[in-house]
Amino acid sequence: MSRVDGLEKSMHFEKNDEPGRKLTLLETSSRKTFTRNGHVGRREEETTKFLKTFRYALDKEPERTIKMQCIDYVLTTCGGPCS
Repeated sequence: MSRVDGLEKSMHFEKNDEPGRKLTLLETSSRKTFTRNGHVGRREEETTKFLKTFRYALDKEPERTIKMQCIDYVLTTCGGPCS
């Protein structure tokens, strides 16, 4: 299985109703904490958990460090009738 991580190393956000307000998240570390591979019927299932640390900056406020537990879950299709 190939995959693309949903979280980028650097992410920038801007509020739609307040264009001047900006939030920046910069990943400073990432560690895989759990992996499980299995099957649900004929479909493959993969669960991976990560502990990610980000530098968090909102506008001109002091930078902060936050830690997030992220889960990547993939359940494949069976490619035809699953019965």
